[in-house]
Amino acid sequence: MKVKKALILPAIVGVAAYFAGNALGTYLSERKKSDYLTIRAERTAGVVGSHLQLGIGDTLPDALLEDLSSQSVRLSKVLAEKTYLVAVLPTCETCLEEMSAIARVQAEKKATGPFVFVSSANPRLLADLRDSLHLDNQFLYDHKGKFLEPFGIDIFPMFFVVGENRRIEEVVLGELLPEEIEAAIGGTK
Repeated sequence: MKVKKALILPAIVGVAAYFAGNALGTYLSERKKSDYLTIRAERTAGVVGSHLQLGIGDTLPDALLEDLSSQSVRLSKVLAEKTYLVAVLPTCETCLEEMSAIARVQAEKKATGPFVFVSSANPRLLADLRDSLHLDNQFLYDHKGKFLEPFGIDIFPMFFVVGENRRIEEVVLGELLPEEIEAAIGGTK
C-alpha cells in the first residue's frame, strides 16, 4: 500500500505539471502572437499615414502592368473577389521568406492562394524566383513605375487585401502569420 501511495503522488504532480506547462506555453505563444500583431499594425498605420498614397477604403487604380512574358495586363483583370496584392522585391530577405511561406502552405493545401505579386525588379529574376519557389501565382512587372512608385510603395513586403470593386480592405506591412496565410488560401479569413 505504501508503494502505491509513493507512486501516486509523483504521478499526480507530473500530470499537473504537464498540463500547467502546456497552458503556460499556449498563453505565452498567444501573447507573443498578439504582441507581434500589435506592433505590425502600429508600424503599418505609421507607414500608411505618413508615406503611402493608398489606404484602407481607397480604390486600387487600374494600372496597366506586364506579366512575366511581357504581355500587358490590367490590374483589374487579375483581381478576384478577394486578392492579396503583394508588393515584393526579390532582394528583400523578408519578401523571400514570406514568398517561401506562401509557397509551402499552397503546396500543403494543393491550392493556389489569392496572392498576386507585383514588383519593379527584373522580370527574369522574378521568373527564376517564381520557378524556384514553385509559385503558380500571377506575377506582375511594374517596369514603368505606374503602380508602385506613384503611391510610395517602396517598403517590402507590402500586402494590399483588395475586395470588390478594387477597394482596399486591409494594408499589411511585413509578414503574415502562418495562420493568416492558411486562412487566405483556405478562404476562411
